[in-house]
Amino acid sequence: MCGLWGETAHWSAAGAAPSGVAKSVGHEARARARRLQQQSLDRVCRAFGASVADWNGTSWVVTSAHGASELAGSLPELWRVVGTLSKRPIDPFDAVLLDALEARAATGHRSGVS
Repeated sequence: MCGLWGETAHWSAAGAAPSGVAKSVGHEARARARRLQQQSLDRVCRAFGASVADWNGTSWVVTSAHGASELAGSLPELWRVVGTLSKRPIDPFDAVLLDALEARAATGHRSGVS
């Protein structure tokens, strides 16, 4: 947890808390966007035997199929953690992975890719 304090925000989290805007303004919209991001990330990570949960709207908790967990403060860190926990390299833009995710979405499945 100490590694998260003082960490600068990654560009992928720019919409989470727009500068100059009160936290109460648009809170529901930001929370909804964060939930959608979590669901999308979880679908990708399940293909690698991991799951992703939101942690206080600032970080991600990545959990392996064997119960090991690690915090990730940004998307690049999340991909590194998933690769470490799954013990295999991860490419979220892999064409085979994207095709499988798209096929599952078309059939209404929400779980990971086989």
